[in-house]
Amino acid sequence: TGDLWVWAGVGKHEGKDFAATGTVFGNGEAYFWDVTNPDSMLIIDTVTVDARNVNDVKISEDGRVGVISREGASNRKNGFVILDVSDPYNVEILSTFNDDMTGGVHNTFIYENHVYAVNNGRKYDIINIEDPRNPFRVGIFELDTPGHSIHDVWVENGIAYSSNWHDGVVAVDVGGLKFSEKDRSDVQYNPLLMKAGQGSPSDPVKLAEMKDSKGRNHSAFPFLSQSTGNFYIISGDEWFPFGMNNLYQSKPSSPRGGFHFMNFNDPDNPREEATYMAPEVGSHNQWVYNDILLAAFYQGGVRILDISGELLG
Repeated sequence: TGDLWVWAGVGKHEGKDFAATGTVFGNGEAYFWDVTNPDSMLIIDTVTVDARNVNDVKISEDGRVGVISREGASNRKNGFVILDVSDPYNVEILSTFNDDMTGGVHNTFIYENHVYAVNNGRKYDIINIEDPRNPFRVGIFELDTPGHSIHDVWVENGIAYSSNWHDGVVAVDVGGLKFSEKDRSDVQYNPLLMKAGQGSPSDPVKLAEMKDSKGRNHSAFPFLSQSTGNFYIISGDEWFPFGMNNLYQSKPSSPRGGFHFMNFNDPDNPREEATYMAPEVGSHNQWVYNDILLAAFYQGGVRILDISGELLG
């Protein structure tokens, strides 16, 4: 299994819950599940595409459009595939997008009718999918540092948070909400939004960044502390100190790494305030809900962490 996304059914499937999973080192399958009853989860449809890895799956906020990434296609036309998932029992391929994506798409994100696709490990392309049968590129964001590379991108409130190994986390305005004195919601406490308002999907504007001297930055998730009001970007490591040969052979690979809490209250002077490490296991991805961190570790499973209050050490 390469990735997981869970969403609520729409239309005639309202009241049900569904999931999509990708596959790695396989035959290009993406599986669709009915997970309404956690005690009896069922595969209800399968989409197979020309790929060795369907590393990433994402579903739009309205629960109607899905995107699956492709790597290792036989004809090198990798890119991503756009799906109609409004009926998860009968998923339909709407279109593919592979222009200038022969190196493969490793991760994607859907935000406001645009797909942010990590392309060739160098940049992310921004694709308009208002008409999912006719996608087209509107923008590109790429760093200009020597030897730069990128692993992931996550978009929230019009800010794209990318994970760039040695270049660390980078926050980019792709249509960030402009600050409003009348808006008293928590979202306004994100200091990056106070700098935003000039960027768009077709003209992304860098807002802030924090390097990773060890070159392990693999994932990033924004976190506005409900208890303190501090704004963090949580950076996740990916590190294979013993090499990756075993991983490719489906043998124990003993990864390592942890999660780093970078305080971005002052976007021009971010600082790392805390780290969560589990020495015997390797970190991979994360998700934040209120003041709870869901931390995924390779051989360590999932840990549910209280991240409320002051974070130190």
